Amino acid sequence: MIDRELVQRAKSAPGEWSKRTVQLWLHTVDEVNGPYWRKKGFRDVGEKHILPKGVWNKELDFTLVEMRRVCIELPELSSP
Repeated sequence: MIDRELVQRAKSAPGEWSKRTVQLWLHTVDEVNGPYWRKKGFRDVGEKHILPKGVWNKELDFTLVEMRRVCIELPELSSP
């Protein structure tokens, strides 16, 4: 999947990639997809936003949540 590809690139690429943390971020409707993404290792970050009925033509209130998963943290390489 995309996370494996990003980690592979981060491990093999010189320069800036080698000094980064590989993270995936997403926004999702908590009531519908939140449990699925939590099982995949994502954690809530920031505030949850309750959007009222009628927003985006929805018939019910829903909670928009921002989630993040750290795939890999690479140590910074020291300069020669």
